Amino acid sequence: MSIIDEKTIIKLHQYQACPKTIKPSTSLIEICLEITSLELNKQRFSLERSTKKEEINNTKAFFSQHFKIHKVLYKPAISDYLSTLALKYLNIKPATKIINHFGIYTNPFNIPISFSSSDIINGTLIEPIIYLDNDEFYQNNHIGYRQIILPKEATKLTSATYTHEITHTLLNDQPGIIKEYYNSEILSIFLELLNLYETKTEENLKLQETIRINDLITNVAYLNAYHYHKLILDENTQLEISKYTVSILKAYQLFIKYYYSSSSYRKYILTSIQSIFDGQLSLEELLSNLDITLTNSINRDLIKYLKR
Repeated sequence: MSIIDEKTIIKLHQYQACPKTIKPSTSLIEICLEITSLELNKQRFSLERSTKKEEINNTKAFFSQHFKIHKVLYKPAISDYLSTLALKYLNIKPATKIINHFGIYTNPFNIPISFSSSDIINGTLIEPIIYLDNDEFYQNNHIGYRQIILPKEATKLTSATYTHEITHTLLNDQPGIIKEYYNSEILSIFLELLNLYETKTEENLKLQETIRINDLITNVAYLNAYHYHKLILDENTQLEISKYTVSILKAYQLFIKYYYSSSSYRKYILTSIQSIFDGQLSLEELLSNLDITLTNSINRDLIKYLKR
């Protein structure tokens, strides 16, 4: 299985033009230095084991409580062979139409799961893609899914990982619902945090946060070193760590607003996310409505929240 580069992903998901690599601002570097001084890594956490069934059911209950989810396209392995034949022997328009029907529309919880990741919190959503580098193909192709990969050992964080990947299934199949590539991880990160906040202990939430915030600090350090010619990063890595930098910052700004808000404001946020899942609102419209930008996501609210 080959991994498609980020520039092709941007085209396939119909995000806006390939963005420039993020250059960390002075304020972002200062915030990261202050977070580092909190020494989150020195906190002692106990990660409880769980069962795969419990964590899957937890995720299902979480979505059932808050959202009405739509069916997504599951593409079994045979679809790769058929798609290759269609693109080889047919014109783009009929080939794309046929490829879009090589699969089954089903509840995203029916997508097969492989518990095989060695990571504690990160999972993977497998999107099988046979494609032509052609604008007409990109504009008409339907994104489908093959499998969701979760950590080998089920823990109290696994439901958050599963929530993260299920969120991607509900967003990635709707081109245009997220316009900017750098925003593509925001809702998955926000909902993984919300899952832990509502269904687990504060300790579980803080452990997840420590891992995410460490990723943020590492990404900012890499990007800063790259811009000062102290580190070589290939274009793919530049794009990916820029994406996670922006998405983590904005996801935390959204979560902090939720965490400290009234029940009516929380309901507004969740109702808006449902509208995004339904294709009636773009993520960027919600961010605008909540006044969440990259610039105002870099503030001391994050420090205050992490010190709670």
